[in-house]
Amino acid sequence: MSNRHPMLALLILCAIALISTVGASLPYPILAPLFVDTAPDRFNHFLGLPPKLLLGITLALNPLGCLLGSMVLGPLADRFGQRKVLAWSLGVAVLLHALTALALQARLLPLFMLGRFAVGLVEGNTAIARAISVSIPGLDRNRGLSLINSALYAGWLVGPMLGGATVGWGYSVPFWIASAAVLCCLIGCWLALPGDTPSHANDHTLWQTIRHRNVLSLLRDPAIRQLALLQMGVAIGISGFYEFYPLWLVEYHRFDSQQISWVTAVLCIVMTGISSIPLYKGTEGALPQAGRYALLLAAAIALQALWTSWAGIVVIVLVGLPISLYNTRMPIYWSERFASQGQGSVMGLLASIFFLSNMLIAVIGGGLTLLDTRLVLLLGAGCCAWGAWGILRLARQSHLREA
Repeated sequence: MSNRHPMLALLILCAIALISTVGASLPYPILAPLFVDTAPDRFNHFLGLPPKLLLGITLALNPLGCLLGSMVLGPLADRFGQRKVLAWSLGVAVLLHALTALALQARLLPLFMLGRFAVGLVEGNTAIARAISVSIPGLDRNRGLSLINSALYAGWLVGPMLGGATVGWGYSVPFWIASAAVLCCLIGCWLALPGDTPSHANDHTLWQTIRHRNVLSLLRDPAIRQLALLQMGVAIGISGFYEFYPLWLVEYHRFDSQQISWVTAVLCIVMTGISSIPLYKGTEGALPQAGRYALLLAAAIALQALWTSWAGIVVIVLVGLPISLYNTRMPIYWSERFASQGQGSVMGLLASIFFLSNMLIAVIGGGLTLLDTRLVLLLGAGCCAWGAWGILRLARQSHLREA
């Protein structure tokens, strides 16, 4: 892939990553109060089910869609052209955000759930953005991935802030704004990103690529399979924190959507600021560093669960430090270590792991919150600690083999 203006292309990719994350995080400060702290109606008491259970199911549908989408979008981009598949996914996202807005206006929970799931299918395109960022000539791979990560974290800031700031005009307004923002990204994609040549390494059709070249095929490699399992443990911890600290704030501090969005804003400022600083060059030491950051993350999540006072809110903000550092080092390690598998497929697998963890913790957590919301956070902390321990052990084994 060639481009006369590599920085412009990178900025467009960052914008796409930002808006995709905004689409995922937009409802977080809206849904917890909507289900738990508003008058009962056909939306938050659908079929007479407990509101917390409905919240967990609704939270799980978007990452389920992202999981399925990221499994195939990366390989499809490698096969049929990265810009083409990326633009197609953005165009569909424009329509789907509008669908979710209409569902909220009509207070139709099944249609809203369908919209959130379908939006997730195309939000897996962040894997394509990452893959393109490491393929642009003239740009340092570490720098490109760092800026993409910064944009992803900024989305966790912009999404909740946008939702909290505009929900007063109506629950559907944030989703209409998201639809318009994705449309702008689509225009930028066609105008600024260079064209690329599809891979003809095989003659697979669209359906054959989806069936046989999805990211699960990478798991045939024992090294990838082992690291993916450990990555899953850490991702469950991160996902449990992301999805359920808003509910923790509602239950223990009676926060509303605007207050949740402000806490999220400070958290994401920390994450964006850290990830935008080029602290490292190359992949040397990336694996043990990632393991240590994951261990610190596990401890922080456990503290946030146990401290229900204002100290827990401070911990929420500080959790952003190990999250950003971990997610800066681990993708770079994957990109270098497994580059021969195709960047789209590798980044797609990482995205799939994260979205699968989102889905699992949302479903399991929705049930655990019926007992105590803190149990979800403690479960996430335990999974994260297990993943961190495994990564550190794997790093030691690799060091001994190299020695």
